Amino acid sequence: MTRQDIENIVAQGIANAIPAFVVAVKSPIEPQHIVPSKRTSEDNFSNSINGGNNHDNESQHTPFPKKQKAATPSCTFKEFLACKPTEFAGNEGATASLRWLEKTEAVIAISKCAKDDQVIYASNLFKEGALEWWNTVLQAKGRNRAYAMNWEEFKSLVERKFCPEYEKEQMANKFLTHRMLGVDCRGYTSTFFEYARVVPNLASPEPVLISRYIWGLISEIRNIVKAARPRTIDDAVELANTLTDELIRTRDEDRKKELAQKITQGFRVGNSSNFKKRGAGQSSAQPFCKICKKKHFGKCNKLCNFCKTIGHREENCRKKSIICYNCGEAGHFKTECPKLANPVDNKPKAAEGATKKNARTFQLTTQEAELIPDVIAGTFLVHDVYAKVLFDSGANQSFINTSFCQALKLPLTTVRQIFTVETADGNSVKINQVLQKVEIELSGHKFAANLLPMKLAEFDVVLGMDWLIANHAQIICDRNSIEIQSPTGKVIMITGDKPRKPLKFISVMKVANYERKQGIVYMISVIISTKGKELKEIPIVLEYPDIFPEDLPGLPPDWEVEFRIHLIPGTTPIAKAPYRLAPTEMLELKKQLDELLSKGFIQPSSSPWGAPVLFVKKKDGSMRMCIDYGELNKVTIKNRYP
Repeated sequence: MTRQDIENIVAQGIANAIPAFVVAVKSPIEPQHIVPSKRTSEDNFSNSINGGNNHDNESQHTPFPKKQKAATPSCTFKEFLACKPTEFAGNEGATASLRWLEKTEAVIAISKCAKDDQVIYASNLFKEGALEWWNTVLQAKGRNRAYAMNWEEFKSLVERKFCPEYEKEQMANKFLTHRMLGVDCRGYTSTFFEYARVVPNLASPEPVLISRYIWGLISEIRNIVKAARPRTIDDAVELANTLTDELIRTRDEDRKKELAQKITQGFRVGNSSNFKKRGAGQSSAQPFCKICKKKHFGKCNKLCNFCKTIGHREENCRKKSIICYNCGEAGHFKTECPKLANPVDNKPKAAEGATKKNARTFQLTTQEAELIPDVIAGTFLVHDVYAKVLFDSGANQSFINTSFCQALKLPLTTVRQIFTVETADGNSVKINQVLQKVEIELSGHKFAANLLPMKLAEFDVVLGMDWLIANHAQIICDRNSIEIQSPTGKVIMITGDKPRKPLKFISVMKVANYERKQGIVYMISVIISTKGKELKEIPIVLEYPDIFPEDLPGLPPDWEVEFRIHLIPGTTPIAKAPYRLAPTEMLELKKQLDELLSKGFIQPSSSPWGAPVLFVKKKDGSMRMCIDYGELNKVTIKNRYP
C-alpha cells in the first residue's frame, strides 16, 4: 500500500465521522440516542491503524464527558445569623447552658450548616465570660485544632465548663424534692423537665421519670394519675393537666355554691302568714325576729345590755343567773372572780405528789440545723461564756447541755414539777431540776432564760417555744434570722451562722500557676502540741528514782568486750568535709557540743576518721543534731547485729 492510498483512507474515515460529531454537538442532552451512521467503518479504520486497540480508541473518541453532580453549598455566616441564634454569656446556670446548646443545634439544622463550620459559627455567639473562656481554649489548643473539633466534642467541652458537678448536684436535689404548689400543674411540669434535662441519669429510663413526676403532684390528683398507669410521660402530663383543670372547675363551683348559700341565708322566706302585703309591687315582707322582737333580714345583731354580747336580749342572758361562790355577785364564775388573789384553773388538781408536764425536744446536729429553715443556730455569750445556741420552734421548753451546765458552775434548783421530755428517737427523760435566770447576751442585750439540764447532741443551749413566746420572737426563715423584743422594748435582729462551705482542694499545678502570675498564696501550718505525762507523774518511776534519774551522770563504765566495727580490708580512713551550716545552726552545734563535753558524753579526738553533721528541725521547734554515717556504712561488713 502506497502513501497515497493511506492518505485516501484517512480522508475517507474523517469524512464519514464528521456527521456523527455534528449531531452530538447539536444534541448534548441525550447522547444515548446518537449513533454514528458509519461507526463500523471508523472502527475498522482505527483497528487498522492501532493494531486493534479498541479500548484506547474509544477513550480518545468519546464525543462528550460525563456530567458530575454539584456539591451541596454550605450556608454563610450571614445566613446562619438570619436564623436568629441566641448569644451565650455563660453566667446563667446549667439549665440556660443546656437550653442554649439545644437552640444552637436547631439553628444548625435549619440553616444546613456544614460540619466544618458548626464550631466556628457557634463560638462566634459567645460573649462576656463565655468569650473569655473560649479565648483561653484557643490559646491552649491552637485555633486550627480548636476549630477542627466536631460538634459533639464542642458540646461536651461547653457542658464540662458551664454545667459543673456541684451545680448538677444542686439540680439533682431540687429534682428529687420538687413538688407541685397549689394547682399550677403547668408550672410544675415546666420546672420538672428543666431539672430533668440537667440530671438525665436520674430521669431515665422513662418509667422512673413517670414515677418521679407522679410523686410530685398534689394529693388530689396523684392517686388518680398513678391508678391510670400511663405508659409515656406525655400521657402522664396530659392526664395531670386535665385533672388539674377539672379540680379548678370543681372548686369554683363549690365556692359559688357556698357564696349562694350565704346570700340566701340572709333572705329566708317564711310562711305567707308571717308577711303583710305592703303594696302591689312588693311580693314579700321582712321576717319577724324572736330575739329582738322586730322584723329584719339576716342574723340578729341585738346587743345584750348585761354581758355586752350580740345575739340575745338582757332578759334572756344566761350570765344573769350565774352566782360567784367567792364574792356572791352575779355574772361570773369563781375562777373568773376579779376579787380572787390567786385565780385557779378550772382543771382538777393532782391528788398527791408533784405535777407532771410534758416537753418535747429534737436532737439536732450543727449540719442538720443549717439545712432546716425554721431553726436558727449561732454562737452567743451564755453567762459570759461562748456557747452554741439553737433557736428551735419545735421544742416546747428550753434546755442546756449537762456538760456545759457543769462548766458554768451555777446552782441547779429542784422543783416539784416533773418534766417528761420526749426526744426524737422516742425515748423519754424525766427532769425535776432547772437552771433559773441564766443570762444570754444577744446583740448587746441581755435576756434571762430558765433552762432544763439535759444531754444534747452538739449544742450547748436550746431555746424553745417557752422562751420564744416570752420574748415575742419571730423566726424569719428566708433570711436565716430571728426578731426578738428586748427588755427595753426595742426589736433587734439576730442572724444565725451561715452554712459553711467545704474547703476546696487545688492541684500543685494550680498553685504553681498562681505563683507564676505573682498571685498571693497563703500557707498555713497547723502544729498540734500534745503534752504527755511527765516522769514525775508515773507511779512506778517514783518508786525507783535511781533507775530513772533526771539526767545521766556520764558514760557507762568500760565493758569487758570491746565494741568493733568490721570494715572491708584495705579501707582507708574516711574524713568527709563538713556540710555548710547556717549561722543559727553553727551556734546550735557549738551549744550542743559544749553541753555534751560538760556531761562527759564525748571527749576531744584526733582520729583520722570524720563524719559531717546536719540538723533536723523537730515539731517543738528545737534542732536535732544528726551524724551522717553514709560513707562509713558503705565500707562496713554487714552482720546480723547492725
